[in-house]
This record gives sequence, structure tokens and C-alpha cells, in this order.
Amino acid sequence: MKRSCTSLIVATGLILASTAAFAQQAPSYTAEELARILSNGGAPPETGNPVFSAEELARILQPQQQIRTRGLTAGSGIEPGTTGSGVVPDLRVNFEINSFALTADSRATLNELARAMQMDQLSGLRFEIGGHTDASGSAGYNQQLSEKRAASVVDYLLDKGIDRNRLDWIGHGEEMLADPANPASGANRRVEVRTTG
Repeated sequence: MKRSCTSLIVATGLILASTAAFAQQAPSYTAEELARILSNGGAPPETGNPVFSAEELARILQPQQQIRTRGLTAGSGIEPGTTGSGVVPDLRVNFEINSFALTADSRATLNELARAMQMDQLSGLRFEIGGHTDASGSAGYNQQLSEKRAASVVDYLLDKGIDRNRLDWIGHGEEMLADPANPASGANRRVEVRTTG
């Protein structure tokens, strides 16, 4: 009986430790925390991937001043990632190395994006989906991979009922690293969403 209790305590401790480690790797945020993040220039905490709701994405992607060109920002000079900027600079649709297949986490994020795009305030707007890679591999290969990543996001959004005429896609390859100090970092393998008019 003593040995069984000790084993149970050790097993429980291991489960709690692994749960705590998982929580550190992929934290979830409350609406209040996300509002604070978004109001501070859209800068996420240094660790973890913030998950945006459809409502939060709609507030960001609806530019305060619509620009009908494919300029760098859709809002009127507002910091990308903030309310009314029209740009979600890092949607956290991440990919494994050498892959353009969407992960379960990525699909959950894109479900929220599709919901946002169907909301009244965004229903008449167009969007550009930009794919990015890390800097491992050749520039030519990375360019093709980034295009496939952007296309896979567009295909997913089409399956969720978004009109094809509202979506453009582009691959940026390794040209715009999110983490230039770590060119092979997974943070560089991402998607950007921009309101284009």
C-alpha cells in the first residue's frame, strides 16, 4: 500500500510538472490580456503565441482610413497590429520546416480569421495574405515555399466561405524575417494579413 501511494504521488507530480511545462510553452490569454497586448502596439509577450478572437481581428483589420492601394499599411499611419491599422503583422499561422501544411493550431486561428472576414465591418474589404519562411535553405526555394504557405491559407479561407475576389496572396520568402537575429527560428515561418481596400 505504501509503495502504491508513493507511486501515485510521483505520477501526480510528473503530470503536474509536465502540465506546467506545457502551459509555459503555449499560454492562453484572457480577453483583457489580449486587449492590453493589442492596445500596446500589438506586441505579444516574448514567449507563447497569442490567439486572437474574430472580434479582435475585425477591430485590427478594419482600417480607420481605408487606403485603396497595396501600400505598406491600410490604416492612416497607425502601428501594424493595433486597432484600426488594417494589418495583422504576425497572425501566428506557423509551419514546420519545409512544410506548407496547416497545423491544428493554425486551422483554429484561421477559423477566427474567417469569422472576422465575414463580419459586417469587414464584409466589403479585400485582404492580402503574405507567406514568410525562415532563412534556412536557398532563397529560391524559400520564395516558392512562402508562396505555397500563403496559398494554403487562401485555400483554407475559401473552404470557410470567403469569396475568392476578396483574397490576394503573395510570398515574401526570407526577405522579411520576424526574428532577424535568429534566421532559422520558427517565428519566421508565418503568415501576415493585410487589408488592401
